[in-house]
Amino acid sequence: MPCALCQAYATAGDEVVVTPRDVVPVVVQRLLALADDAETRSAAGSVDLAGHGEHYRREAAWLRDHADDLAEPPTADLVVLTGPIAAGKSTTAAALARAATGRNLIAVVVDVDDVAEAVAEPGAGETGLWLSAHQAHGALVARWLRTPVDLVVAVGPVCSPAERTALLEELPAGTAVTWVLLDAPVETTLARAAADQTRGLSRDATFHTDRHARFRRLLDGIPADHVFDTSTTSVNSITDHLLAALHPLSDTVRRGAADDTGGASRSGGQRFDVP
Repeated sequence: MPCALCQAYATAGDEVVVTPRDVVPVVVQRLLALADDAETRSAAGSVDLAGHGEHYRREAAWLRDHADDLAEPPTADLVVLTGPIAAGKSTTAAALARAATGRNLIAVVVDVDDVAEAVAEPGAGETGLWLSAHQAHGALVARWLRTPVDLVVAVGPVCSPAERTALLEELPAGTAVTWVLLDAPVETTLARAAADQTRGLSRDATFHTDRHARFRRLLDGIPADHVFDTSTTSVNSITDHLLAALHPLSDTVRRGAADDTGGASRSGGQRFDVP
């Protein structure tokens, strides 16, 4: 009878992706079957199989005990771009994805604003669904991390503890998160928003100033491996700096270059890992 893994290959088509979560139960089942067979044959007089059943059962027990550790495949790099309204998060995310593609990396950008726009008028904010939008955004980020991509860029004002929990709670175990804080004075961000005809409420001076003040109140609690003032640092400099930090051995990324990008670290280069 064909094993479950073989059946999965036969029916999944060209895009089959087999993970340890698929393999471990099949291997455990096979080891236990081998243990039963070895013990039966040993009891019937096959001296050379003495002890084999016990060995197979130990192996099966180890796999069962470590199934959760083995269940998650290697994940992509996760970069979180956060900051106040109009700090340049979406622009930087798009540039970072283009630069990664130029280095033969597969990149995905997931913006919380795009997720929030799925809520029909009057919108996520007015309907009290802003945190729900963050939770849906976190679930989408987590799902992309479980696909064969190299870089996932999560974008949004992930400022409060609740917003960070919404982003992190469904990530694969062991995901290394690089936090990037993009900042700019409110005068700069308000001017940018006012000049962008595609924006909505963020162009309103009262709303914009209030949201910026909220960001300032929460700033000290926001993780940041890299901090950039986007009023003085170019997007290209930021993306070069980040890709060099993420992929320092890549032949297409500058190696050993001095940090002349205007970037700083508020956490001593610490990476915030998901338990």
